[in-house]
Amino acid sequence: MPPGHSLRLRQGESFGALWTVDRIARQLGIQKALGVTHEAELSYWQVLARVLRPGASLLAMVRLAATCAAAALLGWRRAFTEDDLYANGSWLEGRHAVIERRPLASPAHPTEETSSSSTM
Repeated sequence: MPPGHSLRLRQGESFGALWTVDRIARQLGIQKALGVTHEAELSYWQVLARVLRPGASLLAMVRLAATCAAAALLGWRRAFTEDDLYANGSWLEGRHAVIERRPLASPAHPTEETSSSSTM
């Protein structure tokens, strides 16, 4: 490095854990069960954030979204606040029965127990 220049290091947004949890949630059909509205996105984030940080407050979920590249990874176009997540609880409660009736995806690959018991 040339004299007089300094190297500035900074931590970038993390995405590995979020990417992994998102892929599993999609395979299970959780995102599809919630729907495609902005309210569904907020609910989906609350699911992911609870897995990533069990017991996190809603404010902590908002902060987590900013530190783990959530908007970029999940394709969100709208920011949200703690108040949005509180309001989202009412939406989720009102849709609870509909969401529960939607089937979740079945496993892509049967387990050894499943495949061996079906051949007997």
